[in-house]
Formats: sequence, structure tokens, C-alpha cells
Amino acid sequence: MRLVALSMLSVVVVSAGQPSPTEPNPYARGFAPVLAPDIPAIGIAAFKNDLPNLRYLISSGTNIESAGRDKRAPLLLASAGGHVEAVTILLRAGANINARDSSGSTALHWAAERGAEKVALLLLSHHAQVNIQDQFGGTPLIFAAMIGDKTVVKALIRAGARRDFIDVYGWTANEWARRNNYADVVSLLESPP
Repeated sequence: MRLVALSMLSVVVVSAGQPSPTEPNPYARGFAPVLAPDIPAIGIAAFKNDLPNLRYLISSGTNIESAGRDKRAPLLLASAGGHVEAVTILLRAGANINARDSSGSTALHWAAERGAEKVALLLLSHHAQVNIQDQFGGTPLIFAAMIGDKTVVKALIRAGARRDFIDVYGWTANEWARRNNYADVVSLLESPP
């Protein structure tokens, strides 16, 4: 049995077994929807990777930090959707790479939590902060370890992610990886810096 905690402070239990090599993060799909009912058009365009509308809204002067009551700016939504192109457009337009939503999560949290490896690597290449905890104590490293994403875990460690942060469940990234039987991730987390 694998435990997958969500940033919204709930736990999902999924059946045992390793992720398929062709589908690296199947558990990330069970996470709660990220679109609030009052999300602005630019946020919807970013989340859906609607590049023509995203470009149009940016060029027409729409605030690239516009968000609904959950404070999820377009960059966070594009990251949650795993859309490299939308993230690139928003970063070039000056989006705040470390903006936080109402739970304290950043775009890097969302990319790591949802298994969006290419987006996480892009955000890291733009110097996203790696040691930010959300209101539940979660960090991008904890989320990447939780879903067994070796690529993102390795990149976060190289970027200086601290391994000693503890979330509200009292677990570190290493404990999440160990409890979910991700031996390769545990090895990375236990190797010297």
C-alpha cells in the first residue's frame, strides 16, 4: 500500500506496485482539481496550455499574476498542468517564479507534486527557490519523493534542497520515499551531499 499526501492536507491510499516505466508518476493524477471557480481567463489559458489565448491576454496587458481566491497565479496553474510552453511564456513575461497560492505552494511545489518533470527542471533552471515549505510543511523535495520522481529529486538536491524538512505528518522526504517503497529515491536522499 502506498500513501500519497496532498497539499490540501488529505491522504490518498493507492494499491501496491511500482509505477510503470512508461508512466512515471501515476499517483499524481489522483490529486484534487486545481481550478477555482473564479479563476481569471489568463489562468484558464495557462492551465489548459491554450498558447494563442495566453499570448493574446499577455500582449493585451492582462496582469500575469491574476488569480482567483485560491491565489493560484497563471504560472502555478501552468506548472500544475505540466505545460512547459505556457510556463516559458509566463516566465519571459515576468511572472513571479516564487509566487505562492493560498496554501503557500509555489509553481515548483505544483510541478513536483504532479510529476511534471520538465516543468520542474525548467523552474529550477530559472532559480526557483527550493526550500520553501507550504502551510502543511511540504516542500518540492517532499512532494517529488512522495511520488517517486527520481529525476526531480536529483535535480532538487543538486539545487540545494534541504532533506531535513518535516511536514505536518512528521515525515521527511526520505520517510515518504521509504514508506512508498521508492528504493532508488531513498538512495539519493541518503547519499552524501
